Amino acid sequence: MCRGGNAATSRSSDEDAVAPRIRKAEVGEASLTDASESLNLGVTCLALPHSKSDYTQGRANGGVRITGSLRLKQDPNIPAQCIIGIQGTWYDTTKFAAHHPGGDILYEFHHLDATAQFLAYHDSQLLKKRIKLPKRGTYQFDAKAPGGSTLQAAWMDLNEKFEREGRYTTPISFLWSRVAILVIAFAGVFSFIHLYNATKSYGAFVVAATCMAALWQQSGFLMHDTMHNHIFHDSKKDHILGFLFGNVLLGASGQWWRDEHNEHHVFTNTVVAGVGPADPQMVEDVWIQDKLLIPFSIDAVRDFVLEYQQYYFVPMLVVVGLLPVRVDAIVHTGRYVTDICGLALHITWVGGLLWLLPTVMERVIFYALSNCIAGCLGIQLLVSHHAKKWAEKEDIKEVGAWAEHQIAAVIDITCPTWLDWFHGGLHIHSVHHLFPRMCRCHYREVYDDILSMCEKHGSPVDQSGWIETIARCVQKLSTIKDSAKGINGRKKTKVA
Repeated sequence: MCRGGNAATSRSSDEDAVAPRIRKAEVGEASLTDASESLNLGVTCLALPHSKSDYTQGRANGGVRITGSLRLKQDPNIPAQCIIGIQGTWYDTTKFAAHHPGGDILYEFHHLDATAQFLAYHDSQLLKKRIKLPKRGTYQFDAKAPGGSTLQAAWMDLNEKFEREGRYTTPISFLWSRVAILVIAFAGVFSFIHLYNATKSYGAFVVAATCMAALWQQSGFLMHDTMHNHIFHDSKKDHILGFLFGNVLLGASGQWWRDEHNEHHVFTNTVVAGVGPADPQMVEDVWIQDKLLIPFSIDAVRDFVLEYQQYYFVPMLVVVGLLPVRVDAIVHTGRYVTDICGLALHITWVGGLLWLLPTVMERVIFYALSNCIAGCLGIQLLVSHHAKKWAEKEDIKEVGAWAEHQIAAVIDITCPTWLDWFHGGLHIHSVHHLFPRMCRCHYREVYDDILSMCEKHGSPVDQSGWIETIARCVQKLSTIKDSAKGINGRKKTKVA
């Protein structure tokens, strides 16, 4: 199979794997080969790999490793190239790839059509007005039904409609309204701690801890907004706010989170067969939420996890709260100067509030209680995906698969409009995954369009209440053990 040495594949048979994907991409094996020869693209010819040794971790902009991501290693004997297809035109992104804000994820689509991924994350006029990339030929692209998918075509039309309507701009009033919530939460912590000191009322103590949890929770949502460039739609400006809301207020590196989150959005709920999970934000060693993840579980704990995970899933999320996010951010990030500064500022302001309490024990209990209450954030971030099926990474890179997979991988949590602030907009997850450039302040406005589009094209949006969605996650966890018979796990190893 002729490919750039970078995109992961996951089929068991070489010939059976290649033919369907090339046909669906509407490129054709002959035309791709001819284009490669005539344009002297230097395509790396590799056999389809099936072991971890063929893969390495992806790199964010600046060269920092993205833990949990998977990239097919490049052939060192052939110059690295990155030729990507967008709406029927091949673009040479080889020189640009090193400067791509989204990191080396571009290499996943070498000699593949990336129209959907490009339109989902970029202004449709980007290549015409701001970035000039060398063109390297054309290929057949059916805009009326990419890969035979009418849903994908409808998604593209809706994306254009939203651009015309200004849905990818955000009123500054939205930012101020979210900041007001943070101010109220901070004032609540300060006020109720003083009330507790004056009255020794346990009620005041719990309310103060709840306000602290709300402050962290809402800061996390704002980190999510800004690291998606949802406020100013300018990465430099948004990432400054991301540092404030993430590193300083939440206590987790916003940039580290963003690097992994890019992988999560493009390869939601996916694995590379024989190698590992390709979605770094939806995998933990302490539970196995899909049968495709069983081969990558740890031998020493797999049987225990499969037997009991449905019982400890929710309690664990509540008890550990935000600690795993904070610890992971410290352990895995490579941006040490900014992250250490942000962590120092976080410890300073949190420590200052804790110091208002008279004893060490009260400070410890207060922090632990706040952390547990904030565990609701962990539940919110996981339940929209954990009850859904996983797919193989290569399958979702097929032309026409983008919109269908995004809908198949999410659950929308129903709630009244006045509770939108509590969920941070992430309860309307279908909109967020289909249109990741759009700020949550527009989700309710466009939701009917999304529901209508998906229903019309045979991929209805999965909706359920918050408690029901959690129950569905627990129910699915309880059934995974039935699929585990005869499947070996893994030892605790890492991809190089």
